[in-house]
Amino acid sequence: MIQNWHQKETDHASVGWLLRHIAKLHRQVSKAKMPYRPGEDPGQPVILMVMQDSEDMGNTISQNDLARSLHVSNPTVTASLKSLERQGYIERKPDPGDMRRKLPALTEQGKQAASECRRCIESVSEEMLGGFSEAERQQLISFLRRMKDNLEQSER
Repeated sequence: MIQNWHQKETDHASVGWLLRHIAKLHRQVSKAKMPYRPGEDPGQPVILMVMQDSEDMGNTISQNDLARSLHVSNPTVTASLKSLERQGYIERKPDPGDMRRKLPALTEQGKQAASECRRCIESVSEEMLGGFSEAERQQLISFLRRMKDNLEQSER
């Protein structure tokens, strides 16, 4: 019976399992449909999209800020950025505020890949929410945000 603990819909422990399983399925379906293949690092499309969001607002984002916003370690971001740079998706440009350091920036190829990744992930998300009314979608988002906030408060 231990192997089926996650299948009890009334069991609160199943919420965590369902969230992990949904996230895993979302990643798998997105990866299968992704027109851009950045290698095997599943975080690279997200890095490109975060960089694109920052650049679209007229900002640059440092490696440290990327790590913080993605809730991953600096070495993880370093490895991903090196791979993305080798593949031609990003380049390093001097930081105008501190010429000793270089900031990652999207190349044209990186901008195109980020846009393709975003369209793919949005499409998979839309597929995942098929049959949900707008009110149900908003309620789900509200519940998920509350859950996130609860856990963030627990971290402190």
